[in-house]
Amino acid sequence: MSETNTVSPLRQRMIEDMAARKLNPHTQRSHIHSCKRFAAWLKRSPDTATPDEVRHSNCTSSRAVRASAIAIGS
Repeated sequence: MSETNTVSPLRQRMIEDMAARKLNPHTQRSHIHSCKRFAAWLKRSPDTATPDEVRHSNCTSSRAVRASAIAIGS
């Protein structure tokens, strides 16, 4: 049985844009991972997110990073 990996149009466009900008492969993987985490948090495709949802996600993420940095720095 052959397995077909389909890529959503949004992900394909993101990959093409990052390649056109010559982003490092590690950076590209990191951006894709962040987008996947956002989609999981959103529970739907990221291209359906409202500006308020993006803002809320960014604020939540920033707080988590600051808290972990404080814990490590203590």
